[in-house]
Amino acid sequence: MKHFTYYTIIGRDPVMFEAHVRNVKYHAGFDRIPCEKEFLAIVYMNETNHQATTQRILRLCEQYDLRPVHLIEQLGSPWLANLYRSWNMGYECAKPGHVFRAGSDQMFNRNGLVGLCENAAFAKPNQIVWCNTVESGKREPNTRHLKWECGDHPKDFNEYAFESYVG
Repeated sequence: MKHFTYYTIIGRDPVMFEAHVRNVKYHAGFDRIPCEKEFLAIVYMNETNHQATTQRILRLCEQYDLRPVHLIEQLGSPWLANLYRSWNMGYECAKPGHVFRAGSDQMFNRNGLVGLCENAAFAKPNQIVWCNTVESGKREPNTRHLKWECGDHPKDFNEYAFESYVG
């Protein structure tokens, strides 16, 4: 594999963001992927975000060696339009190679990104490699994803229950 870009989107919850970053880098294995790689954080800002929150997120990017990409959210635009702008910005800022995107409210199983990259090495050009998402039934009762109750925020995430379910 020539290059791997991982990115997530954040703007409001530094606690959740830091838990996600730690999970991606250390638990899911981003730092152990044996190729050139980059971790991007699409940091969205708007008039309602507190500057102190944005500054804390930017300090976390520096602390964990992430490249922050600033996105000024268009107030008055539909939420989904802003989300797609954020997703597209991540793909536009990624270097050529494999790109993986996940929400900053998502956690990965142990070595999940390592396994994803190992599988991507066998992919044909332009082939999509993906993984399943497990959602909290409390948080997303009508989700199309797998449901398992392991918590809905890093403060109450039950890693053992999650690993037992996906393992």
